[in-house]
Amino acid sequence: GSYPYPTISVITGALGSGGGLGTTPFGRETIMFDSALAFVSEPGSMASILYNTAHPTNEQVAMTLETVRASATDLKADGLVDTVVTDADNPYETAASLRDAIVEAYRRQHGLTPRQLRARAANRLTPKMIAKHQE
Repeated sequence: GSYPYPTISVITGALGSGGGLGTTPFGRETIMFDSALAFVSEPGSMASILYNTAHPTNEQVAMTLETVRASATDLKADGLVDTVVTDADNPYETAASLRDAIVEAYRRQHGLTPRQLRARAANRLTPKMIAKHQE
């Protein structure tokens, strides 16, 4: 939150646990591949808690993933991701789409003061904003 310059996060694979969430400023501009996942805890850990077992089965982990709102589409609907980029079969198409998304994300932040940037981040993650997206 307090970094005074434009930031853009790109989630390309699986983002999980405190380390990933701590280094991804969901409060600014976030781009996510449609094939990526982001969750608070690693799926095996979530399944372990849900099924009360130290060693959840692959089926339990899969079922846990199906019930968690971790996809790019889910996170965009919740207001935590700004842009979803298609992870195309052709890597050149994916790279071109990602470049366009990065340029657009920067454009949306360019010219904003450090105070405005911090306010955007703070407003996005307040309970009021999260509740608004869940309605």
